[in-house]
Amino acid sequence: MIMSARRAAGVAMEYHQAMQQRTHNFETAARIALLAAEYVALVEQMRSGAYDDEAEWRALSSQRSLVHDELIVLTGVTDRAAMYAHCRAIVAADRE
Repeated sequence: MIMSARRAAGVAMEYHQAMQQRTHNFETAARIALLAAEYVALVEQMRSGAYDDEAEWRALSSQRSLVHDELIVLTGVTDRAAMYAHCRAIVAADRE
């Protein structure tokens, strides 16, 4: 069975869109993994007391908030405790 030119163009367009979505999903997953590792590191540094003064703690908190906000957009997780647990799970999965 011979495919019409219009149908062939449609199939090619569907394939192209599927590949773009797959690339987007991969890039998003990689971005989430990177942000998750950064979020865990910031929270752990804040919890450990490994900062010199309140100004440094505020800077860490500000950085953590920015990362948290971006992770909310990418993951939909809004609760801080849930976000930390979610990010720890992502980091652990990446290490396996």
